[in-house]
Amino acid sequence: MNLIAKPLTAYCDKSTTVFFLKNIKSMSYGKHIDIKYLVVRDRIKNQEVIIEHVATYDMIVELITKAFLIKVFANHVESIRLA
Repeated sequence: MNLIAKPLTAYCDKSTTVFFLKNIKSMSYGKHIDIKYLVVRDRIKNQEVIIEHVATYDMIVELITKAFLIKVFANHVESIRLA
């Protein structure tokens, strides 16, 4: 039973990962990839998950994991409505 009405959107700042997950074709150099990534590719193929590339400095979670310039930090704080 599928309880999700619309596809889940996941954001990733690694363009290579986004490319690999969106490219459904079988690749010989991808044979070492962990099974969990193949499951995600199947979910994308079935339109259950959408993966989008987002620049590192546009990801809100980076606020707590990286050092930023004050202007970038202030934009993040404003975007999550802490200011």
